[in-house]
Amino acid sequence: MPEQDTVTWNIIISGYGQNGFPNGTLYLYTSSCDGFTNEGVMIAAASDAIWDNRGACGRHYRVKCTGATNQGDPHPCNGNSVVVKIVDYCPPGCRGTIDLSQEAFASIANPDAGKIKVEFERYAD
Repeated sequence: MPEQDTVTWNIIISGYGQNGFPNGTLYLYTSSCDGFTNEGVMIAAASDAIWDNRGACGRHYRVKCTGATNQGDPHPCNGNSVVVKIVDYCPPGCRGTIDLSQEAFASIANPDAGKIKVEFERYAD
C-alpha cells in the first residue's frame, strides 16, 4: 500500500554578486549519493523516513499528489504521478519525506503550491 506524506521542491544555487553582476566563485552543489553525477531532472532527496543510511540512493519511487497542505492553492494536484530517482539526502528539518526536483513537482502539481500531500511507493527498476 502506498505511504502518504507531504512533499516540497527546492532548488539549490549558491553564489554571490556585486552591483547586480556575478563575482567570484559559483559554488556547485554536491549530491549525497553520487557527487556531481547528472541524474536528469526527475530526481528527489530522501528524508530520514526512507533514507536507510544511503540505502535509498538510486531507488525509484512513484509519487502522486493527493491534496493541498495550505490554502494557497486548495486544488494543486493534476492527477498525474511521477517516477523519481533518489539522488540526495534531505536532512533533519526537511519539510517532507521526499523532496522533489522542480520538474518532478511540476509534473504532478502546481509549483505555486510549494508543499503538497502525496502518496508514494517504491517503484521496481
